[in-house]
Amino acid sequence: MTIHSHLIIFNKFPVNNSKFSHMYYPFKCKDLLLREKLINEKIYSPTWWRHVPNQIGVRSVESGFSLETVLLPIDQRYCVEDMKYLSEKVIRLLE
Repeated sequence: MTIHSHLIIFNKFPVNNSKFSHMYYPFKCKDLLLREKLINEKIYSPTWWRHVPNQIGVRSVESGFSLETVLLPIDQRYCVEDMKYLSEKVIRLLE
């Protein structure tokens, strides 16, 4: 997976790279503003598990996954060059 090879050293999410049917690449990091930064770059990511911090508390492991995981689009519409672009954009935004 192209995006994984570029982002693996930055990603704190345990990605199962042996499966190739993903719609999104789960990218977990401490930058809670990454999703907003990507939106400003016209890269959109869904927010899943939004309810978790309110239900079980912000300090839980589950809330960490909810707040720190950005789902990067990697479906069939994108080519290898698109994945390189997205990877480079994420790395730049993390700096």
